[in-house]
Parts: sequence; structure tokens; C-alpha cells
Amino acid sequence: MLLLLGGRDDYTPAEACRGYAEWFKSAGADTTVNVYPNAYHDFDDPTRPRFDRTLVTGKHCDGLVDLDTAKIRSTGQDVTDSAGRHFRDCLARGATVGGDAEARRRAPEDVAAFLRCVFGL
Repeated sequence: MLLLLGGRDDYTPAEACRGYAEWFKSAGADTTVNVYPNAYHDFDDPTRPRFDRTLVTGKHCDGLVDLDTAKIRSTGQDVTDSAGRHFRDCLARGATVGGDAEARRRAPEDVAAFLRCVFGL
């Protein structure tokens, strides 16, 4: 699995994604994480970064769910019974989205390198 992340992403923060990648690694999945330090969410967009107040984000939520048990990992609550209650209090509005020239240039190169490695090309 390859994750390409914006280091300044305030919509789906890189740190939470790194933690998710570590969980996959602990379960035996090969994961590669590339963080573009100055990039926001949607970094491959050619437009300049902008704050969008209409976006809803769970960046303050602990939304890691164990897919085998359907339980929120931090609380052990069944996601089908408690997801609405769990997420209602932590959702927020607004995030920055838009392009980063360096990340947009590097991402296709990083994907190509990853695919060459995985498929032995």
C-alpha cells in the first residue's frame, strides 16, 4: 500500500494516516508512506491552496475502526451502534485544499517508483 500525504493537510492530517499505516504494518501489510511537507489536501490540484468552510472533517475524531470486529479501536464501541454518537461531537467545518507544485511533480514519480518496486519492473 502506498500513501501519499500532505504534511500540512488539515482535512485528513498526515499523522493520523501514518498511524493507520503503522497499524497495517503491524497486521503484516507492506506499506510505504510519502509525506510532502508543504502540501495540503488535494495537493495535485493545479489551483492555489484555499480554505473551504463548507468541508466537514473528522480531523479531531478518533475514527480508527477495526475492520475485523467493526469496533472503534479507542473505545471498543460497535461502529454500527455508536458511530453517530461518537462522531457527532468531534466533527468540524473547514479545511485547506489546493495544489502544491513540488508534491504534484513528485507524486507521479513516487507512484512509478513504488509500482516498479512492487512488480519488479
